[in-house]
Amino acid sequence: MANFDAQVKSLTGIDISNSTIQGYLTQWLTDGAREVTNVMPQDILEEHATKTEIDSDPGYLDLSNASIGKVFSVSRNDGSKFRVCRKVPPSYYSRLSDSTEVMYFADTADPAYYILNKQLHVYPASTDAQKAEVIHATIPTAVYNSDVITAFPDEA
Repeated sequence: MANFDAQVKSLTGIDISNSTIQGYLTQWLTDGAREVTNVMPQDILEEHATKTEIDSDPGYLDLSNASIGKVFSVSRNDGSKFRVCRKVPPSYYSRLSDSTEVMYFADTADPAYYILNKQLHVYPASTDAQKAEVIHATIPTAVYNSDVITAFPDEA
């Protein structure tokens, strides 16, 4: 199969040698792959999911990262095993450390997470010894002079 740039040139006659056009084409391909990914069935996305660890630095997962898609699960190590975190609305994050808050209090045996300002935070905060793991979809990337879209499921 020909590279994307050769296919576009063949179909449109547009000269892809200009770096601005190359940037536009790369962005268009990546945006298209993102759109298709956003409507894919969850079972297909989960088969191609990625695990990202959170440790003490920076202590959260930046969801504005272009390659991070839908979050499927979050877990935190309690010192011996990973425990699944429950999701808490961001308006209640301050209650996670309050042991009198029966509904929201979180500890290593019952960790929680919340998303605020495009950042996923785990409570109790992950450490280098007790990391958190986030299983999420990977947003594909494409480059104008390639013939594949990285992290894009073949069945899509």
